[in-house]
Amino acid sequence: MAKIATTLWTHKKKAAVLFGAIAWGTNYGLEKRRIHEIMRSLCLEAKQFGDRPIPIGQQVRKAVVILNYGSHKSKARKLYENYAAPLLNLAGIQTTIYATDDTTKLREYLEHIEQTDAVIFAGGDDTVFECIQAYFKLDKPGLSSTPVGILPLGYSNAVYNALRPEKLEDVLKIAQAAMAAAKGACAASDVLEIKNGDNAEKDYAIVGLQWGSLRDVETVVPKYWYLGPFAPLFTYCLATVKRSLTSISTVLQYVNVCPGCSKCEQLVVTTTTITNAPRTWWQNIISRRKHDLAVPHSTLPQKFSDEVNEDCGIIHEDSLVTEDLHILTRNCTVPVHSDERYLYLTFRRPDIDTLWSKSKLRSRFLNEVNKLGDVEHYAKRTLQEVRILPKENDLVQHPKMEIDGRVVEIKGPLHVKLHPKKLFLFSPEVG
Repeated sequence: MAKIATTLWTHKKKAAVLFGAIAWGTNYGLEKRRIHEIMRSLCLEAKQFGDRPIPIGQQVRKAVVILNYGSHKSKARKLYENYAAPLLNLAGIQTTIYATDDTTKLREYLEHIEQTDAVIFAGGDDTVFECIQAYFKLDKPGLSSTPVGILPLGYSNAVYNALRPEKLEDVLKIAQAAMAAAKGACAASDVLEIKNGDNAEKDYAIVGLQWGSLRDVETVVPKYWYLGPFAPLFTYCLATVKRSLTSISTVLQYVNVCPGCSKCEQLVVTTTTITNAPRTWWQNIISRRKHDLAVPHSTLPQKFSDEVNEDCGIIHEDSLVTEDLHILTRNCTVPVHSDERYLYLTFRRPDIDTLWSKSKLRSRFLNEVNKLGDVEHYAKRTLQEVRILPKENDLVQHPKMEIDGRVVEIKGPLHVKLHPKKLFLFSPEVG
C-alpha cells in the first residue's frame, strides 16, 4: 500500500489523469444505468397500453413516422430505434416509417401518406420546420385534423425544448415524446401564420420567430464551444467590442387581444367522433355509415352574443427600438388547458446594456417567458395580430430572422397572424 502511495505521489500528473478517467467512467456507467432503469419503467408503462383489448369495430392504432436519419450527425435512426420505437411497439401502435436524409422529400412523403391516427416528425429543427410547412400547406382531407408528435432527434432541438423546457437528457426527451404519442393525449396548440413580404408565400410556426442583433450573435456561440459555459459571455463581449449589437427600429401595426364578443365570435363547428357506441354482431360486418361516425354541432357561444368590445379588430400603430424582437405563441408559456387566445410580442429594453444580462438572455428566455412581465431585461405585449414594417438600413444590417429554429431571409414587411388551437400536439402534460 505504501509502495502504491509512493508511486502515485511520484507520478502526480499520471495519477491525476488516472483518477479523472476513473471518475468519468464511474459517472458514465451510473448515468447509463439510471437511463436504463427509466427506460425499463417507461416500457412497462407502454406495455399496459398495448395489453388493453381492442373494442369490437375498432382497429389497431396507426402512426406514420417521418424520420430524417441524417439528423444529429446521422445518429437519428439509432436514437429512434433505441429510445422511441420500443415504446411505440409496446403500446400496440402500428408504425409506418418514411426515412430520408433529404429534407426536400419530406413534403412528398406527407402527400402520399394514407389515413392514419397520428403523424410523428422525427428529426431536428429543419425536419420539424419542413414538415410543419407541408402539413398546413397541403390540401389533403383529413391531414389537418391528424394529431402530430415531435421526436427531438436533432442536435439542437430548439422547437421541442421551447415546447417542453424540462431539464432532461436528450435520450429521455425522445422517450418522453414517444410516451406522449403512446398515451394518445393531445393538446390543442396555437399556430402563427407568417407572411414574409407583400407577395411572399406564407410560413407557419408553432413556437415563434426572432429577429435582431442578439439572434445574429447567438449563431456564433457554437463556434467557441471549447470555452464551455463561458462561450455566451465571451461571444457577447466580443460582439460589444466590435459594436455588432446594434438596435433595430421598426413600426408596429397590431390588433389588441379580444377576449370574445359579438363581433369576432362566429359559429363554432365541432365534430364528435363515436368510437365506443354499442353495436350488434351483424352491424360489425358492414361499415359504419358516415353520419354514425361524426356528428357536427354548430353553436354560438352564448356568453359572447351580447358583449361588445369597441377595440375589437381596431388596428393600432406604434414605433419600437430594440436589440432583440420575439414573437411567440402560448404553446411554450401557459398550461395546455387555457382558453385564452393571444401571441406574445417581447422585446429587449434598449436601456439595458449589461454584458452579463446579454449573455444570460437566451438561456433565461424560454424557461421564464411566462414571467417576462417581471424580468427587467424584457418588455412584453399580448396581441392578436401584428404587422412589422422594418426600415431598409435594418434589413441591410440584419437581413435574416429565425422561425422555429430555421433561418429565413426577410423579404419585406412581416405580417404575423394567430390561429388559435389549429394544431393537435401530443403532450405529456395531458391525460
